[in-house]
Amino acid sequence: MNDNTNTTPTPTGRSKTVEINGQKFKIDAIAAQPGSWILAMSMGGRLAEFDVFTRAQGYAFGSCWRLDSMTDGKEMPRRVYDQAQAKWLLPELASDVDTVNELWLEALDFNIGPTLAKAEARIAEAKKKREASGTGPFDSPNTSPDTSGVQS
Repeated sequence: MNDNTNTTPTPTGRSKTVEINGQKFKIDAIAAQPGSWILAMSMGGRLAEFDVFTRAQGYAFGSCWRLDSMTDGKEMPRRVYDQAQAKWLLPELASDVDTVNELWLEALDFNIGPTLAKAEARIAEAKKKREASGTGPFDSPNTSPDTSGVQS
């Protein structure tokens, strides 16, 4: 992701500041439940479905602010997206595919990247163990029924 980043604690959690195409954005941490949902949809391959993708983007963009420079040198945070109304609050972003895609990737990486990496590592480790033991993902260690007490 973007090398020009800064992660800082905020009163509501964590945030990350990134610069994309000459614009400065602050990405806040999203709540755990939507973050878990995005992770599950991502791992299940469902982000390719338009309605799921649009909903996931709404959660991600709802946590983003553009930091506009003021004449006094201070930054004015401006929310970029209204999740409840599903619309851009900064209309210029509605047609800026490059900035929106980069912001999407930064928001995903910040919010679910570390958890996704851990989940993928756990899945890979479990696969290695199954392959080493010769069992499939749904096999139990003892697949033969116990017939020691059964008379024929």
